[in-house]
Amino acid sequence: MIDPADKYPPVSVGQRFRGAIVGAAIGNALGIATEMQPARPRAEWVTSLSGGGWRQWPSGMWAEETDLLLLTSSSLLERKVFDPEDIANRLANWAQNSAVIVSPNVLQVLKLIQQGHPWMNAAAEVWDANDDEAGNDSLPLCIPLALFFYKTPSYIGTLAPVLSSITLPSPPCKEAASIFTALLAYITSGMGTETAINQALAAQEAAGPVSEAVESTSLPQAPPPPKSTAVATLRAAVWALRWHGSFLDTVAAAANMGEDAACAATLAGALAGALYGDTNIPSAMMDQIAERARLVSLADALLALAYA
Repeated sequence: MIDPADKYPPVSVGQRFRGAIVGAAIGNALGIATEMQPARPRAEWVTSLSGGGWRQWPSGMWAEETDLLLLTSSSLLERKVFDPEDIANRLANWAQNSAVIVSPNVLQVLKLIQQGHPWMNAAAEVWDANDDEAGNDSLPLCIPLALFFYKTPSYIGTLAPVLSSITLPSPPCKEAASIFTALLAYITSGMGTETAINQALAAQEAAGPVSEAVESTSLPQAPPPPKSTAVATLRAAVWALRWHGSFLDTVAAAANMGEDAACAATLAGALAGALYGDTNIPSAMMDQIAERARLVSLADALLALAYA
């Protein structure tokens, strides 16, 4: 495992916030060009925001995963509290008004909410009928939640499963959301990677396949390419963070795993951005990412309102 403590100078909480938000968008923009492809050997890694991929994505532009974190952010900033009903309505309106790509079951959930179904029931109806644990769309939603409650991470074990339940109510999805959110909060508060991972697993009382997936990242071998499940995506992002010693290497490792690289690299970008701070994100990536000023302003606003 890599310990970057001696390589980089300490960063401020503000730099960690900006790193998490901008880093997530950069990871998203990098991963969108490599998703649904085979894993690449390191010598062939894509490491610039050149766009392309199966969707022929514009260079520097982020995708749905960043939209999701922006939706949670806007709700937290406007409501100044965690309001799952407001977030659910924002998600439903976003899915109705935009040409977005999310898992079919999640899209069905959001259509039910738009039609007036209570958010607490919509996801349960869809997922009970399909008996399917696919989907990782709730994990990017949790990025602002981790930042907003970074001073009081004890709330995360209750709130992250609720946020996941809007779209992904299965136990593994909710547990993956809790672990990821806690991990990001602990790193944002200044913990090192290994301490934060251990603390997140202990605080969320993780057990079963989700904790096993996270614990398996202590091995240097890359995990299988991340399928579109919360557990596989979390495992890919945590492994990339543990075994790579810079922001660029971390997001590139996640992005070049292929499969659902866009989501895995978004999570890895948030984690690495919080660990290294925005000052240690390559300047070329910072210059090229779309709407950088908006992302930085959002991070600063979340820090100003972080729940104490």
